Amino acid sequence: MFFETICILLSISEIILFARHRLEPGTYLVLQVVKSTIWTVVFIIYVVRLATLKDGLGATNPLAFFLGGDLEAIILLCVAPITPPSPSARAP
Repeated sequence: MFFETICILLSISEIILFARHRLEPGTYLVLQVVKSTIWTVVFIIYVVRLATLKDGLGATNPLAFFLGGDLEAIILLCVAPITPPSPSARAP
């Protein structure tokens, strides 16, 4: 919850700076790098925690369920061939 709060505060500060026309490209870049680093750290913590679980990727673990769904979506989007619908599938 701590990391998420920091990211929300950084986003609010971006909104305020943008509304006052004081958000410079360098400031925006630094804020985005900080937020990306925070989320990378959170992801690594979650992966390490998953790897150290004794029960593995069971359905009782909500984090494992969440990551499993994401991995399935990535695999389906990246690996599955994209085929157009057949002409017979179109409505007359």
